[in-house]
Amino acid sequence: MEHKSEKRSSGRQSFNRPVSFEICATKTSQSMDIQQNGLGVDISAEGIGLATDYDLRKGDILKLYLPINNVETRLPAYAEVMWSKPADENLRGGLRFLA
Repeated sequence: MEHKSEKRSSGRQSFNRPVSFEICATKTSQSMDIQQNGLGVDISAEGIGLATDYDLRKGDILKLYLPINNVETRLPAYAEVMWSKPADENLRGGLRFLA
C-alpha cells in the first residue's frame, strides 16, 4: 500500500490565537494595502495554518502579526500562501514563513 508523503519537515502545534495580517503582494498586483484578521490554527518553525474570511490565494504574500505570550506586542512575520480551501464559514490556508 502506497502512503502519501508528508510535505512538512517539522510537526505543527495547536495555536488557536487571533492573527492580524496585511496583504503585501498577489499574483495580479505587486502592492496592496489590505488589513485583515484571522485565527491561527496551528504553527511550526516553518509555517502556520490560518482561518479567515478573506479570500486567500496561492502565491499571496502576507505580513502576519503574531501575538507573543503575555505581552501586548505582536511579532511581524512574512509568509506565502501555499494552499487555500473552504472550511466551515471561513477559508483555511496553509502558509510558509519566508526568511
